[in-house]
Amino acid sequence: KGKKMAAQLGHRVRLEVMTQELGNFVAVGDINQDVAGGELVALLGPSGCGKSTLLRIISGFIRQTQGRVLFDDQPVDHLSASQRGVGIVFQNYALFPHMTVAQNIGFGLEMLCQPREQINARVADMLKLERMEELADQRKSQISGWQQQSLALELVLAPKPKVLPRGSPLAHLDVKF
Repeated sequence: KGKKMAAQLGHRVRLEVMTQELGNFVAVGDINQDVAGGELVALLGPSGCGKSTLLRIISGFIRQTQGRVLFDDQPVDHLSASQRGVGIVFQNYALFPHMTVAQNIGFGLEMLCQPREQINARVADMLKLERMEELADQRKSQISGWQQQSLALELVLAPKPKVLPRGSPLAHLDVKF
């Protein structure tokens, strides 16, 4: 029952014999991993062991030396990063400083050519979700660090990605009890 419910919550990601070589250096070697829909997986290891490289391969930012990446049993190796339906939150947030909070959230939806009414509705939903409605017209420089982190996550979640890899997801978080 638990696996069936998890499968309904997301998309399956499978890595088959994933290898990434950089010259004579093996950054990622023979990784086989199957992640069920809705399952949360943490990659732990020292700096330089290939965690970020693996996330970049899954996201489509770099092409692996060998192996396959599959979403829901369909190969995605031939797809560009923009075609994979992967939302990635960068450690530096990758927010647009010249755009408002609302414009940042709506950016991905605009790139997907969604109708303006749908974009506006989704942006409003995302602002409400994070209780950031009053910040809609603010720019990156006008909001706090934790608000920027929330905005970065909203920007990625707005288009409803299939997969959400995050590098250093706990970096810069405020402790709240």
